[in-house]
Amino acid sequence: MDLDGTLLCSDRTFDAVDLHALKQLGDQGVVRAIATGRSMYSFNTVADSNLPVDFVIFSTGAGVAQYPGGWIIRKVSLEPHEVEHAWGYWGTSIRL
Repeated sequence: MDLDGTLLCSDRTFDAVDLHALKQLGDQGVVRAIATGRSMYSFNTVADSNLPVDFVIFSTGAGVAQYPGGWIIRKVSLEPHEVEHAWGYWGTSIRL
């Protein structure tokens, strides 16, 4: 499920009904994951270890962590030469 504007309310809280539903899903063996564009650091500023989810897909899919605990089980990043290649392509079309 999505975090900001979906599971996370505008006042940076979680609705009790949603938390109860997530707990029940876990009790039934359903794997629960939150997807967010936030970094894990930012995610941890709004969630505590009692949030009933199993995984956090963070940084717009660049990483997946078990939750709670934050054990990163997958991460993707660009190598320096990939950044240089992308900038070479993209940078030629920008006029500063």
